[in-house]
Amino acid sequence: MLLKKNKILIVDNEINIGLLVSTFLTKNGFEVSSTGSGATALSVLKEQAFDLVLCDYRGWKILTGERF
Repeated sequence: MLLKKNKILIVDNEINIGLLVSTFLTKNGFEVSSTGSGATALSVLKEQAFDLVLCDYRGWKILTGERF
């Protein structure tokens, strides 16, 4: 029987932080997608379902984590 991997979307405008978190989660068995902007994240969420979204709360110029 195959186990379903939990899908996580990482949204962070700091590329190195997003890469670090993505690498860690992938190595621990999660299916990870990432994006650097809230606007792109919203587009991705319209196309795919995720079990968890990890979102940077500050640092976005157009769409903040609070408005996301």
